[in-house]
Amino acid sequence: MTQRIFLCAFMTFITLPVYQVQAQTQRTATTGQSARIPPSLSGPASWGNQTGSLPSNKEAELLQEITEIESELMRRTSDHRLLISELKTLLTTAKNEKAKQTQQQINDLINQKETQHKERIRYLEEKLHRIRAIIADLTQRRKVQYRVGTTAPNFSLTTFNAQKINLGDDKGKIVVLEWMNPVCPFSRYYYRSKTIKTLIDKYAERDVVWLAVNSTPSQNSDLTTNFIDTYGIAHPVLNDSDGKVAKLYYIQATPQVVIIDKTGKIAYSGAIDNSFSKPVNGKVVSFVDKALTELIADQPVTLPYTVPIGTKVEAGLQP
Repeated sequence: MTQRIFLCAFMTFITLPVYQVQAQTQRTATTGQSARIPPSLSGPASWGNQTGSLPSNKEAELLQEITEIESELMRRTSDHRLLISELKTLLTTAKNEKAKQTQQQINDLINQKETQHKERIRYLEEKLHRIRAIIADLTQRRKVQYRVGTTAPNFSLTTFNAQKINLGDDKGKIVVLEWMNPVCPFSRYYYRSKTIKTLIDKYAERDVVWLAVNSTPSQNSDLTTNFIDTYGIAHPVLNDSDGKVAKLYYIQATPQVVIIDKTGKIAYSGAIDNSFSKPVNGKVVSFVDKALTELIADQPVTLPYTVPIGTKVEAGLQP
């Protein structure tokens, strides 16, 4: 009688956790959350377009995937330890009650749960390893692609008011090159919202040089001049209509910003902020502001590249 009563209590105990695990598995399979590696993670060959670049939120998606997997690892390990501890407590009670059949069932269940847990943990750890390898490859390719860490190519261009600018004249200073296009709605947004002016004003007294560059081919110069007048642009706007400088710096879209540090090396290349990608927790993060702040403090740029979103710059994309 005692063994039958204990067996009933034991079965009641194990049924709910097992059901919850099954339900969780079913929900995971339905929603696709952390259930498998999506096709997009199959490898670098499956990414990108003619530019060889990735979607702008690929890095964020991969990092989010890692966060979710690490959370699942912690949760599963904690839940597993608790379950095994409770099962062992039941096993001790069964031994005291001399319920041999129940003891065997509990031992079998413990072994089953241990095996399932090890298999799941191994799968998650392998998945983490694959994603981290992809991120490492991505990071290396991005650095090469955006010329980060290399010496900034020197150039001379003329502004739209006939002033000649030589990049080498600003040696020893932090230089910001901002590719813009008067007909690009993204460029217009950053001028209309005064984002560019705010950044320039913030670092005006920190020996930061800001140069805008227009690499749009065959564009009427009056169009750029009117744009300059409309938005009261006071910093130089350089004419790169043949796209030679855009090609040197691998400029993909307008707007795109390249920041050159005091040693003459490219420290950042990419978007101005995340307004047109995926704001973090709904907040806009200024990549340019962050990079300039770190450079002025003689610190390395923690985010040396991002994917620019805007109007394609054909000259910069050519091999």
